[in-house]
Amino acid sequence: MPEVRRGSGTIMRDRRRRVLSGVLAMAATLIVPAIAWACAPSTGQIAFNQSSYNSGAAVKVIGSGFAKNAPVVLKMQSPSGAPQTVAPSTTTNDTGYFEASFRLPSDAAAGTYALQAVTNPSGEGHGGQTVPTAATSTFTVVAAAAPPPAAPPAAATAPAAAPPIAATQAPSSAPSIAAATSPLAIRGITARVSPARDRRAPHRYVISGAILRPAGVGTSACKGGRVSAQFKTRAGKTISTRRDTLSSTSCSYRITVTFQNRRRLGSGRLKVRVRFLGSDRLLPRAAITRTMRAG
Repeated sequence: MPEVRRGSGTIMRDRRRRVLSGVLAMAATLIVPAIAWACAPSTGQIAFNQSSYNSGAAVKVIGSGFAKNAPVVLKMQSPSGAPQTVAPSTTTNDTGYFEASFRLPSDAAAGTYALQAVTNPSGEGHGGQTVPTAATSTFTVVAAAAPPPAAPPAAATAPAAAPPIAATQAPSSAPSIAAATSPLAIRGITARVSPARDRRAPHRYVISGAILRPAGVGTSACKGGRVSAQFKTRAGKTISTRRDTLSSTSCSYRITVTFQNRRRLGSGRLKVRVRFLGSDRLLPRAAITRTMRAG
């Protein structure tokens, strides 16, 4: 066949198309991680030991529901919008829980501050999680009052028109430090199955345990809180769900379940997922799993 000759213009256009294809392929590999970061889940929760603080006060933050054994970075945004990292990095425990403290600047302006906690900021794998987990909450700063002026010498007489120091009041718009606190994260939840194996039908099990409250918090914080126990077969099929409501005098729970039909239990190897659903003063907690056998 005769040789087909191509002009230099055609060759240059082919080269441009090949270069453009390579650039687009490279751009695609860079865009995917950026989208994954933007869509990172925000399953964590944070709370403070109180809702309002004076400038210069210490702030304690508690978090739950984050990646396990992962680094945590705390970033605060002032009312003016200026961001800053407020404390050295800490690390979650094997349940995704952490505690951290930092001190507000002595000249912190009054207003609403936002605090963000981010685990796994590098996107590396921690606790089975390969994307960042973030949570944000707010608290209020009330500027500390100026100290009263020094008392005049004993021989001096205060002007009659001078108002007494006791008459000075904080601005009515300033929030009260005695305001209700935000819900707190619990330290954990315990669960025990009895018996671990029931050989004869009907198969009856008792799930019992307690909510581990934050330090310094009484049992009244558990009032109205609910605990859920979800029973599953080894194949993952849910066969029953039971709940118990906590009282103001105890943070313990007890859930009983009976299975009459042996066929519903599959191989007989069962598991129960126990989860704290939260109360007015305590945050929910991720589930823990226990196993049992029937037959």
